[in-house]
Formats: sequence, structure tokens, C-alpha cells
Amino acid sequence: MIKLLSHLSLVIPSLLHDNLTPVKNNNNTIALPKHANFPAPRDALEFAILSQIIYSQTNCTDPRLPTHLTCHLYEEKKDGTNVMLASSKSQNYIAIIYEGTNNVKNWAHDLNISLMLLGPANDPLITTNTTTAPGPQVHAGFNEAVFNEGLFDELFSRVKLLSENDSSLTKVIVSGHSLGAANAIITGVAMAFLDPSLNVEVYNYGCPKTGDAAWKKFVDSSCNALGRDGNLAVWRFVYEEDIVPRVPLEDDKFKHVGHTVQLESVGGAGAYYFHYGDQNLRLRGVPRNWESEALLSTDSVSSHNIDNYISYMKKSVNDPQRYFANSFLPTKKVNSDIKVLGMMS
Repeated sequence: MIKLLSHLSLVIPSLLHDNLTPVKNNNNTIALPKHANFPAPRDALEFAILSQIIYSQTNCTDPRLPTHLTCHLYEEKKDGTNVMLASSKSQNYIAIIYEGTNNVKNWAHDLNISLMLLGPANDPLITTNTTTAPGPQVHAGFNEAVFNEGLFDELFSRVKLLSENDSSLTKVIVSGHSLGAANAIITGVAMAFLDPSLNVEVYNYGCPKTGDAAWKKFVDSSCNALGRDGNLAVWRFVYEEDIVPRVPLEDDKFKHVGHTVQLESVGGAGAYYFHYGDQNLRLRGVPRNWESEALLSTDSVSSHNIDNYISYMKKSVNDPQRYFANSFLPTKKVNSDIKVLGMMS
């Protein structure tokens, strides 16, 4: 199994932005560097389409794949985890796409909601030097889907080889829908942690919560936010009242990592800073009824369909001002003369 950082002892740092106050410039705006590099609408659409294709993909020669994409690996594991590794010289990325829940074996991973340390069970990637806090813990089912049968080792070695042999491939984008979205986060975080030279971005659709509070703190503090030179960005797209991002329901046990981009057919798109917001930065978190509203909705299950995400992303390409987000939502108490700035990538 993975031996690159065997027996590594890591004290989990506290979030660097916990006690910061907003930095206002002469124009009375709150500048948000680096982490405000939102994905481009066309990229979000392309990876939603790839996350749909892999549900019925069987090999690297699938004619539905974009012509600019070179498929290097398509693998079907015995446990039902399917994944594609590809690259695009014209778009300058290496792509890893995971299939979502599509069979009984996948559901077994979904339902295994116990927690475990990130990485192989006998050789976790991250531990601490304390007995009371063993380290950030993740959903066991998702973790096993990524690290069992040597899948992560193969993907990681191939990504490093592609990156080293072609300087035009400047970033790694990991993506998926549903269970595939969760696997994408586990994979992206692990790769960014193991190789700081990799620039890793995660775009996912309908992603469930992936780990505990220590996991959230570790992942979010690893993201390239607030001027930090992090090599990770996590963007989670949620279509309307999709039920899956609201689970597991034990919010004291499971947390969301990265930023949430909520997609509404009527109200447009809104981005929530690290999902829960930051009062010091005057940035809004998801509404208090974000979970309960979905649980009461009759459309929460149908909203999870990947087709909904693709249809919405097509609208965002045609009308990004209404159907996409390029800045985070400010808290409602923010003064009307203060603007929160974001930048398109």
C-alpha cells in the first residue's frame, strides 16, 4: 500500500482564518484573493457531463468523450468503484472521474457510515501525536472505495507521471456525482496532501458529507484561501433540494468541506464560503433550514439526478450572471456600501 508518508505524525493545524477580520481597501470592498478563483461555467458543465458519461462508460474509447480528451485509464473494481483517468493538453488538466452510485455494491459503500482515518486501514496517511484526537476521520465507505484494491496508488502514480512528463498539464481536476463526488474529495485531498507540487481542484455534483469536524478543519485549512499558498480547491455544486448533500444527517458527526455552490432554477446560483460561512469575513453560510427544507420536499430525490445538473450548467454557460456564481454571498448584516469581490478563473 501507500508508503510515501508511512507512519507520518501530523498535528492538525487550526484554520488560519478563524480569527481574521476582513481586509478593506480604499474602495471599501472586501478583497478575497486566491480562493475566489471560481470554476468557469464551461468547466463546470464539462465535468458534469463527464460525471454522467461514466455511469455507462465501459472503456477508454467511448465516443461520447470530448475530442480534446485523451483517456489513459478506465478501471472497474470488484467492489463496483469505476473510475477514468484522462488528460487534455488544450485545457491544461489531468482529470479523474468517479462513477456514482449505480449498483448494490456501491450502496454498501454509501451505507457504511462509520468513520476511519484517511487512507488504507492498516496504513493511514494522517495521524496525530495525541491519543484523544487520532486525526481527521472520513466516511469509511467512501475511504474504502478509494483505497481498497490499490486503486489510489495506481491513480496517484499515473498522475505524477503525466504531470512530470508534460508541463502543459498544470492542474488535476477530480470530479464525480453522488458517491463519485465523495470519492473525488477523498482522492483530491489525499493527492494534494501527498504531493504539494500538484495543483488539485475538486468539482463535484450532489456530494454527501465526507467526514468529521477534524476532517473539515484539515481540508479547509489546506485550501488556497486568504492568500495562502495551498494546492487544493473544493467546489461542491448542489441542485435545488437534492437530498444527498444533506446526508448523513448526523451533523455533529459529519461535515461538508470546501465551498457550496447552490443552484436554484428560480433564484439563480449562490456560493457559500466553506459551506458554513465566516462571520469575521462577513460571508454567509447556508441557511439554517438548508437540510430540513430538503427533507420535507417531494422533489429532493429527483433533484439528485445528474441530468438536472447538466441542464442547469448549460443555462449557466449561456447566462452566467444569473445562473452561476463568481463571488461569495455576504452576510445579510453587511453594509450596503461594502462589496465582496470574486474573480473568474
